[in-house]
Amino acid sequence: MTTPTKYIILLLTVFFFSCNEEPAESKTETVDNEPTNREMLIGGLTENLVVIQGDWQNQKDESETISVEKNKFLWKKSSEEEVENWIEAYSNCPNFCSTKNSNVSQYPCFILKNGNSAECYAILKLDKDELVFTAIAGKPNVLTFQKVKD
Repeated sequence: MTTPTKYIILLLTVFFFSCNEEPAESKTETVDNEPTNREMLIGGLTENLVVIQGDWQNQKDESETISVEKNKFLWKKSSEEEVENWIEAYSNCPNFCSTKNSNVSQYPCFILKNGNSAECYAILKLDKDELVFTAIAGKPNVLTFQKVKD
C-alpha cells in the first residue's frame, strides 16, 4: 500500500468515527474573567443578584459602601480604597465554598472574583432594604449594609 493511500484510509477512518459520535454539548467560555452562573437567570441575573443591585452603605461605618451593577461589585472601604470584583450570587452556595468545619451548600451566598482569587460570603439576610453577610473562610465578621435610597 502506498503512503498516499494510507493517509486517505486514515482520514476516512477518522471521518467515519467522528460522524458516529453524539454531538458534543455546546460550552460557553468565560471572557475577561466574566462569571458564569448555573442557576436560573432573570434578565441575565440570578434572583439574589437582582435584589443586591444598587448602592449599599455599612450601618456601622458610613465610609464603607458597596455598589453592584450587573455582575460588577465595587467595594469602597474608605475614601481612598476601592476594590472592584466580579460577583456571582447563588441560592445554594457551591461546594467549593465549604470549609472543613462548615458545609454551606444549603445556604445562599455570593462569590467575589478578582483574577485567580475567589472569596465566598454567606448571605444571612437580603431584602430590598438590608444586606447582611459574612465571609465563609477566615474570621467571622458579620457586616450589615443598608440600601441607599435614590
